[in-house]
Order: sequence, then structure tokens, then C-alpha cells
Amino acid sequence: MKINLGCGPFKKPGFVNCDYDNTYDPDMVFDADKGLPFKDNSVDYFYAGWSFEHLGNIANLMSEIRRVCKNGAIVDIYTTHFSCHRAQSELHKSWYRYLSFTDWVNKGGGHMSMGNHFLDIIEKKIIFHKGKMLYNYLIEPFANKFPLLYEGTFLVSMFPAWDVHYKYKVVKK
Repeated sequence: MKINLGCGPFKKPGFVNCDYDNTYDPDMVFDADKGLPFKDNSVDYFYAGWSFEHLGNIANLMSEIRRVCKNGAIVDIYTTHFSCHRAQSELHKSWYRYLSFTDWVNKGGGHMSMGNHFLDIIEKKIIFHKGKMLYNYLIEPFANKFPLLYEGTFLVSMFPAWDVHYKYKVVKK
């Protein structure tokens, strides 16, 4: 089974399109902060495009993702980077940076080392809006090569990012 969490108007063919609001007629309506209504080890691909920032209980959601995903499943998350003006929306409950989700990554060095680790990194990327902002073509590779330098200095204020993409493989031991 493939899940598209927080689909809004962006339904994905071949996915179970889920949202907390039935405005866009998703396949399933539920509040992900309260859990995921799927059977254990039933999900092959978990996609969440710009929905995590609307949720308040990420630790619970990550436990639920671990529960419902099969070993080898892909977890594919896009979310607004904390430096983007869109991150400050009144509808957002959480903010994300390059090192977000470290507490759930195998060999991630997270501070919540309580058996939470179940993800192997496939890709992590800070994404910049380009268009007419030509300098972002130079900043994006730098920010991804040196994410701590970028996010930990004045650079993040001078050159705010747009999104962060995380792609993981579930590894249950």
C-alpha cells in the first residue's frame, strides 16, 4: 500500500490519498496527530508533501510510521524549511531543518536514543526557490555540502531556503 499523507488537492494516482479535511475528497479522512489508521507492516511507500509542518505530535507520528511501514518501505517527506517565510504561517505547528528526524535515523546520533532508530538515509536535501534569484543556484549546493555551517550562521538569514526533502528506507531490526 502507498500512502499520500496530507494530500489536499494533490492526489497521487495509485496512492491512498489522506487528509484531515474532506474539502478535496480524499480517500481517507483522519487526524494524523492521533495516529494512522493502517495495519501494522502494511505500507510500502509513505509520502508526505508539506503536511508535517501542520502536525504537532511528530514523535507519535514517527512511531506510527514505524508501526505501519514494512521493512524496506520508503518514507518520502517534503516540508518547508524553517528559514522560509512560509514556515511562519499561523497554520504551521512545527519547523524543520536539515538535521530534523535524526532521532529516528540509524547511526544518526540523535539525542533520543531509546530504540527509536528505524530509518536509513537515501537522500536529504535543502531546496532553494530559484527562478530569478540566480544566487540560489550557487547557495543550494553549498548549503547541502555544509548544512550545519549554512543553518548555523548568518547565511540562513541572508539566503533563506524554501523546503527540505528527506527520503528514507525503513530498516526494522
